Amino acid sequence: MKERIEKIIQNNTVTLARALLAMGFFITLLFTGIDDLFPRHHLIELKKNIEGVMMLNFFLWFDNILIPYVFSIVVLIVVILGYCPRVLSIIHAWVTYSIFYTMLIVEGGDQINAILTLLLIPICFLDTRKNAWIVCHEKQHIRKGFFYYNAKYSLLFISVQMAILYFNAGVSKIFAPEWENGTAVYYWFYDNMFGAPDWLKYSAGFLFTNDITVTLINWSVIILELFLFTGLFLSQHYKYILFILGIIFHFMIILIHGLPTFFLAMTGGLILYFFRLDKSIEENLQRVKTIILMMKKI
Repeated sequence: MKERIEKIIQNNTVTLARALLAMGFFITLLFTGIDDLFPRHHLIELKKNIEGVMMLNFFLWFDNILIPYVFSIVVLIVVILGYCPRVLSIIHAWVTYSIFYTMLIVEGGDQINAILTLLLIPICFLDTRKNAWIVCHEKQHIRKGFFYYNAKYSLLFISVQMAILYFNAGVSKIFAPEWENGTAVYYWFYDNMFGAPDWLKYSAGFLFTNDITVTLINWSVIILELFLFTGLFLSQHYKYILFILGIIFHFMIILIHGLPTFFLAMTGGLILYFFRLDKSIEENLQRVKTIILMMKKI
């Protein structure tokens, strides 16, 4: 395990995951009105009950919301560029925490974003590179100690977090009547606010009005989420297969529900969950490409 951690902080796969997580909040801040994200009446209510960890929320420190807003955007850009992971991982977690607990409306991707960003700190703290996108070929020497064991178990916590996320998503659907009878995806597909765009309703709507196909789609979602949970116990070859299925699944959510930031957060999570973090991005993608070619031949 020691050698693996050393290789993790030499390679750039974790950097890709961090960049995707940062990109999610960056897009949210940049393309959503500041008054919609942080309405004044909401901030006033939050400032009335500042206690405990919420005292660290820097969005509540200023009367001018533009100060923490611009600061957050700058930090997220630097994280995406990969600079100083040792220091920026801590600041990144601080920013994501503050954004998540200040925005009026959040979604599941924002929550997992904040959790994973926090769990990445012990790993990134061992990374002394100036830019984490650049693969370091010099062998790193890490002394076993407090920071080493924090990084070691942080890897485990990230995998367990992702596994529980998918397990909870799959199991909870089984006990929901609309998922049990196979109609949930129909209602979500045609929902006025979160449903599919008109072009997709016209082209693929028939799949959701046919009893057989809508039931197959409905239960395939549940089964896939449970399969993604089992990735915690599978060999690396099958993890890559689950990664491909997971990416397709979350991309479909973009097409139907229009949630790109959710896709970015979950893709970052899938990389941390299923990729070999002690290999480079290129090596991981080459393995994925090989598996796709194998699947095409079947």
